[in-house]
Amino acid sequence: MECTFPERHLPSPQDIIPEGTNTETKCRKLYVDGSSTAERSRAGLILISLEGFTIQHAITFAFKATNNQAEYEALISGLRLEKSLGISKMTVYSDFHIVVKQTSGEYIAKDPTLAQYQAMVRNILEALPTSPYF
Repeated sequence: MECTFPERHLPSPQDIIPEGTNTETKCRKLYVDGSSTAERSRAGLILISLEGFTIQHAITFAFKATNNQAEYEALISGLRLEKSLGISKMTVYSDFHIVVKQTSGEYIAKDPTLAQYQAMVRNILEALPTSPYF
């Protein structure tokens, strides 16, 4: 994981959400992406605070994943980060149309593995104070 803070200064929720910030009109941004090749499967995320602080996280899987599974893994990691930091308003950006549509409920995941991912995302979203925008 890479951050714009020095390693000895780990971010707190106050670093991500400064006191006095009007969270009604501003959102944090979460960018997620996943990919899979014959050699490896990976995912990554970038979280950007209102003040421009960024957290970058790269994930290499010890298992074979499809592109959609890798994208879901990135989304789940980002949502867990959002939850752990207590972020209440965030916009999520993803270039995987099917994952976005399944997450929003517009599409039903017919593949059993993707259905499990969809259920995991829904459980995380239900535990958040407000749903992110996709």
